[in-house]
Amino acid sequence: MPFAPIANVVKQTQSQGIVLSGSVEVDAEQLLTGIETLRQQTGVPVLVGGSTSNRYRKVIEAAGGIAVGDDLVVGTHHLNKHIPSR
Repeated sequence: MPFAPIANVVKQTQSQGIVLSGSVEVDAEQLLTGIETLRQQTGVPVLVGGSTSNRYRKVIEAAGGIAVGDDLVVGTHHLNKHIPSR
């Protein structure tokens, strides 16, 4: 997953958070580094959903991200809690 373009878009748009979702196997170290970098470069919450977030919950949380799982109701709760409305 290319993380660098995401940080640039967040800066240009003044986004309040980043929401990623995945369902595939990923490289855990790349995920850890990518989320850490996004957090450092943007200062906004990084939420990760889908089955990828269930599989890599510890990695996501170690990187400072928020694993929201694959339940839409729970995901919506996390969005409302961590990303302020404008």
